[in-house]
Amino acid sequence: MAISMALIERGHESPVTSWSNKIVCTKRDDGSFSLQLVVMGDYGVSREPSYTGIRSPEAFIDGLLSVADWSELRFDNDESVADICFRLHALDAAFADAVIDYVSANHAA
Repeated sequence: MAISMALIERGHESPVTSWSNKIVCTKRDDGSFSLQLVVMGDYGVSREPSYTGIRSPEAFIDGLLSVADWSELRFDNDESVADICFRLHALDAAFADAVIDYVSANHAA
């Protein structure tokens, strides 16, 4: 059975409406991962197309950054991609560790 969890969620407001953007990660039955932007607001829920078939740390980071760009989500100074990836431990600890290692080796500040 596929398992999903939110990796990041941010609320937004304007003078006429409010909404939240959420990036949901799903571990699929075949062992791959998917990332999807879910926008929840006063007018309902919108689910954007998923970034699917993720099997490598590089593909996960590429997908995470792509979905974040679609949503205009920006990572706060105190919240790095590696911090967000720690949440992956609830879905797959070994994959989460591989993603964190990849980020540390390839995206160090």
